[in-house]
Amino acid sequence: MPGPALNAPLLNGRYRPERLLARGGSSAVYAGTDTALGRTVAIKLLTAEAAQDTAQYEREIRMLAGLSHHGIVSIVDAGIDESAPADIRPFIVMEMVQGTSLGTAMQQRVLSSRQVGEIAYDIAEALEYVHLRGIVHRDITPANVILVDYGTRTSRERAQLTDFGIAQETDHIQAAGTPTIGTVAYLSP
Repeated sequence: MPGPALNAPLLNGRYRPERLLARGGSSAVYAGTDTALGRTVAIKLLTAEAAQDTAQYEREIRMLAGLSHHGIVSIVDAGIDESAPADIRPFIVMEMVQGTSLGTAMQQRVLSSRQVGEIAYDIAEALEYVHLRGIVHRDITPANVILVDYGTRTSRERAQLTDFGIAQETDHIQAAGTPTIGTVAYLSP
């Protein structure tokens, strides 16, 4: 359920966070406005704790900036909000995908076998694309899959993959013995 409207400062003098969409362990995602172009965007603002790990933030931006696929939510811009000098926060601006998370859809209705197959196909296709670019998502969950209905008579819902916050490049795979990161119920064995 979306949060209340915010009275937040512009990020980089351009992006206005307006209402909370989702909150995770290291960030919050807001619906907002790109005041320069007058369009709605999604703004991922890192928590104070996550903002300390600038290397992870830079890796995520570099990974997202290099991806362009219809099955992946696209990055629009990125920056660091310095409007409160004591609380500097990195942020990522993404396309606003009008849809419902797979998790919400599964709570609201029963998906047909055909719909499950189509969603699986879309996500597999997006994962093939990122894997060929040396990236492992590491957090494929129903909350990180957005179902988009374009509203045409001939189209079906399309699945898009989002939240590459803990993705990792295959040339930086974590060493044995380091803590495992991800949503427990969805980690590979």
